[in-house]
This record gives sequence, C-alpha cells and structure tokens, in this order.
Amino acid sequence: NTCRSRVDTTGVAGRFFSSLGGAKINVLAIAQGSSERNISTVVWSSDSTRALRAVHAAFNLSNMTARVGIIGMSEVGISLLRLLEAERDSLKSNFDLDIQVCMVCPESGSEEIFSLRNDTESGTESLTIG
Repeated sequence: NTCRSRVDTTGVAGRFFSSLGGAKINVLAIAQGSSERNISTVVWSSDSTRALRAVHAAFNLSNMTARVGIIGMSEVGISLLRLLEAERDSLKSNFDLDIQVCMVCPESGSEEIFSLRNDTESGTESLTIG
C-alpha cells in the first residue's frame, strides 16, 4: 500500500499551518478529529477563500494551469510543441497540470505573433498540433 498516513509523514501539520501563516490567515481554533487524516481549523469567514487557496497550493490539491509562450520556431521550438502535445493528457491526469500554449513568435525580435485557435472548454487560447 503506497498510501501513507499523516502520522508516518513528517511535516504535514507544519506545511498546513505554514501555508496559512504565509497567507496572513489568523487561526482562531484548531481541532483534530477522531481520524489522523484530518486537521480542522477555524478562520474568519472573510479569510476562508484565501485560506483554502493557500492550503490547496501548499499540497497541490487544485488543478494548475501553466500558460506557455514560445519564441523561436527552430527545430527546438517545434520539438517542444510536439512534446507538450504528446504529454498534455498525461500531465493533466497524473499531476492536475494543464499546459496551454498561448503564443508562438517565430523568432526572437520578430513582431509577428501567431494567434492560436481556441481548443479548451474554458475559452482560453491554446494549441493542439494536428
């Protein structure tokens, strides 16, 4: 079984509270339930969204999107585009990471920028190579 409990993993509570402290969230109360799998905190309602985002970011619990712009379409640029396309589904399913190519400039110093077609449900510009 590769799933380890919080008791067996050092630093989980520290990361949890450090993320809240880093986001300037004041913790009003702390409780641990009957299971070692949860830590409960009470924060001001006005801080709740920021607190949730901070904890999700600390533990990579939210989907992440990386928007990429490529300058220079040499062999390396073309290879990078093909690699991103080939790995896009794997990165999304295994790591909740959505790579979106949003801009391609043919070469450094060029004023020509390719506008990419929309291929995502959220309406952001990204590229799928055919």
